[in-house]
Amino acid sequence: MPRVRGISQRLPAISRLGAGFPGAVVALAVLLGGCAHPFDRRPQAGTPSDATLPADPWSPRALAMFEGRSGRVLTWADLFEGVAWADVVIVGETHDNLRAHELQRAIVEDAATAFPNVALSLEMLETNEQPIVDAYLAGEIDQATFEDRTGSRDWGAKDSWKDFYQPAIDEVKATGGRVIAANAPREYVRKARAEGYAALGALPPDERSLFAIPATMTAGPYRKRFAEVMSSADAETVEALYRSQQTWDATMARSIAEALDSGSDKVIHLVGSFHSDWDGGLVDQFRHLKPFARVLTVTVVPEESRVLVERDRDRADAVVYAAKPATPATREAPEAPEAPEAKESEESPASDAVPESPAEPGEPVSPAGSS
Repeated sequence: MPRVRGISQRLPAISRLGAGFPGAVVALAVLLGGCAHPFDRRPQAGTPSDATLPADPWSPRALAMFEGRSGRVLTWADLFEGVAWADVVIVGETHDNLRAHELQRAIVEDAATAFPNVALSLEMLETNEQPIVDAYLAGEIDQATFEDRTGSRDWGAKDSWKDFYQPAIDEVKATGGRVIAANAPREYVRKARAEGYAALGALPPDERSLFAIPATMTAGPYRKRFAEVMSSADAETVEALYRSQQTWDATMARSIAEALDSGSDKVIHLVGSFHSDWDGGLVDQFRHLKPFARVLTVTVVPEESRVLVERDRDRADAVVYAAKPATPATREAPEAPEAPEAKESEESPASDAVPESPAEPGEPVSPAGSS
């Protein structure tokens, strides 16, 4: 689904404000631009930015940031205006990039401080692990026990959880917010691949509650990019792999939507950039569920640039450049997914690399550590 701008972008205001207000008043509020995308409504939106990039961008709030459509320089204040505007902020990452995780923590920290009822949603945790998450937030278990029970210690890179994801979780915990285990458990992702959606749909209701089946498969550029990444596989395998990918997308989209429905005022979702770049499968699936929700997409590109690189145009609402510092080597995907006891980062397509060969039958693989 293409990103919507201009007057049509303001339609969420009608959905959220319409109840109890005369139609003319609501229409006037919409035309005044109160719900327009913040990057569009700035007075200088049509002219070159007068903001300058920091000489030595290292702090996550001082990274090189640009509007994905126009290439205008963004300051942290500009980016946070977008965060404040959005119902849902989707931050795409390369899993083993520490700087990307530092940016995510900064966004979560400022949002959790500024707004009540912020929820942090993570691709890295699976829906059946929600009781473990809740036990940690309630102080019933410590961090080490949390990592052990979720098998997340090495998610993204060896012994990386404490540096990559735990800081953002603890920011939300400190303000009494919610943390959402958003992704589908792997056993159901594998079942989607091997047996198809009909087999998933035939499962008992208690199991069905742990995952979502896409009502409509995402087509267009996202599917094309997926096929290109998996080009070494035959067509039947690619189709099976895509069912797995869309099970992830649909489940994460449902988890975000349910967080909004259950009272969260704002949801920040952390995810591998392949799912969200160029309005990818996650964004598409979520917009099918919540067409009037205000969505801000942010992507962190693991390289340095002082301008918006043309190939990254429209990659997200905000494109941030942050080259990876030296970090522990990303763990390789297992030959057989059932073999490791510990949960590893998702074996789904990288946004910037094509695997040398397909994964063990039917599991997307990410040699670069992003999905």
